[in-house]
Amino acid sequence: MKFRAALVALAFPFLASAQVFQGVTLVQPKLVADTTAIVPGQPFRVGLVLKMAPTWHTYWQYAGDAGIPTRIDWQLPVGFGVGPIEWPLPEAILEPGDIEVYAFGGEIMLLQTIRPPANLSSASVELQAHAAWLVCAEICIPGKADLSLTLPVAKSAQPANAEMFAHAARQLPSPDAPPSGPGTSIGSPGPG
Repeated sequence: MKFRAALVALAFPFLASAQVFQGVTLVQPKLVADTTAIVPGQPFRVGLVLKMAPTWHTYWQYAGDAGIPTRIDWQLPVGFGVGPIEWPLPEAILEPGDIEVYAFGGEIMLLQTIRPPANLSSASVELQAHAAWLVCAEICIPGKADLSLTLPVAKSAQPANAEMFAHAARQLPSPDAPPSGPGTSIGSPGPG
């Protein structure tokens, strides 16, 4: 159930944007792009990178018995479109009380494809996103961040952050097999 997460959100509203608990930054978010520039009409990928403090975790698109998945709400210029989040494979975690959740520890990247319009008159474009997540260990604390990424507009572009995006792509589920994490079997992803 989502009861635990809802209770925590109410109990810790003052920590929602700070994401600092007992002097430790729980989640460090940032946006990165796989390109050096926006080429009109050419889709590119962006990634929300979440780096969690040791022992803390955020949640997959289907969180399991408790938890809330990360949300990304984009504020894009007119004519831009964005695809769904591409979720990496989660880890199945059995918490006290036989609560099974699907979560991420360490550092993850949530990928999305941005589709720019065929005509752009500006020299650069700012992409803005509001990200919100729930991070848990012994307790759960909601977090959020307003992030932005500015890219020049050009007739051609070079790949950027190639190693990061290649690593993130390897973490995505195979289209030929059901999702499963290393050494785990999580079965059907369920709704949503």
